[in-house]
Amino acid sequence: MRIGSHEVSEVAEHPFVIAEPASAHEGDVDRAIALTDAAVAAGADSIKYQIWSRDELLTPAHAQFDDFGAIELSRDQWLDVMSHARTKAICIAADVDDVASTKLALEGGAELLKVRTTNLAHAELLRFVAESGLPIALATGASTMEEIAYGLDVLDRYGAKDIMLIHGFQAFPTAPVDTHLRALGLLRERFGRLLGYADHADGDSPLAYLLPTAALAAGACAIEKHISIDREKRTEDFEASLNGPEFARMVQQLREVWQSLGEADHEMNDAERGYRKRFKKSIVSRDAIARGEIIDEQKLVFRIGGETGFPIDELASVVGRRAAVEIPALSVIRAEMLGGELPA
Repeated sequence: MRIGSHEVSEVAEHPFVIAEPASAHEGDVDRAIALTDAAVAAGADSIKYQIWSRDELLTPAHAQFDDFGAIELSRDQWLDVMSHARTKAICIAADVDDVASTKLALEGGAELLKVRTTNLAHAELLRFVAESGLPIALATGASTMEEIAYGLDVLDRYGAKDIMLIHGFQAFPTAPVDTHLRALGLLRERFGRLLGYADHADGDSPLAYLLPTAALAAGACAIEKHISIDREKRTEDFEASLNGPEFARMVQQLREVWQSLGEADHEMNDAERGYRKRFKKSIVSRDAIARGEIIDEQKLVFRIGGETGFPIDELASVVGRRAAVEIPALSVIRAEMLGGELPA
């Protein structure tokens, strides 16, 4: 699938890395812009904003109703933030919670829409997102297979072209035992879609770097991670976040690990051919063999010779042949050393 100018697949040049400020902007446009700049500097491919309206998201009785009101960005503020992002070399993505927030994301230039796990059954939203024509990330955390299947069915029914499933959920932070990276394999087997992983490991833990790289090995081709500019102050959504320089380190590690995965079906590369030459055993003369002498198995041993000769599994191609030249002891047997086969 393509997200903006990026190819996102298991054979892409590098994994697609999404920086998510979440609520780290704390309702401040300048902070939101600073977080965007931090994501760009860290080498993220995408910045994903959570666009919501407090009154459309929560009931007044919700314990965090007032808190959400204090950090909510207005429509115009979001447009200012996304306008700034469009001047940078980064793809805009958005978590959308309703039709209005989706329209705002589209107006701001979003190139990827994410439907959070809270909305897997929200048919109206799913239809609107599908009909946008944009690539879609569908969150699967804390959802049943049936709920995921329903969300995919609605998206497919209304013409969604490119859908990625994103495994992971936020538990401020999420414990390793609750991460379940093996679920990526189940999602692939069940739904056959591209996979991503939203990491919420404690930003103070080495696992904040290790789990995203492990997710690549488990089949993810996109990684989402929270980003901050002052995590040490324990600001909003600090728990699973990384500051910009730390995020950059994660991006670098992800790209290096991605290269190490290679391809499941691959031709031998130059490095492997060099290894074979240096360390694979070949068929070698045990003692000197005279020109014209018939070579039998007792005249041969297996050694690492530092050059390419007959590999061990081609012993039958050597035994019974006549030496076409004098072969010194402990010499790698090469094709030009051999004459015809022993007559029957």
